[in-house]
Amino acid sequence: MRTQPSKPGDVPAKKLKANPWAKVGEPKGASIYESADATIIVDAITIAAKHGDAILFGCTSDGGAVSITWLHDKKKDKLYPTSAEALEDALTALTLYYG
Repeated sequence: MRTQPSKPGDVPAKKLKANPWAKVGEPKGASIYESADATIIVDAITIAAKHGDAILFGCTSDGGAVSITWLHDKKKDKLYPTSAEALEDALTALTLYYG
């Protein structure tokens, strides 16, 4: 069983328990990223970064869906595409936003 690292002077590290609700194996959402056109993903990241913005990619904690967080103009927009096509459409629209 894994333990959390402790700092000098801290109480002993406590043991981490396995999450009983976690699904074993690769998250389903990860396959959406694998299936999407990498060029569209790179283009969206590049143009957002050129404008001082950011795009964060992740999966929900249960691994069932992917999430895209777009940080721009002091705003945070979050999307949950359900397919590679929906991911590509969202990133294409984001790229077009910048002109």
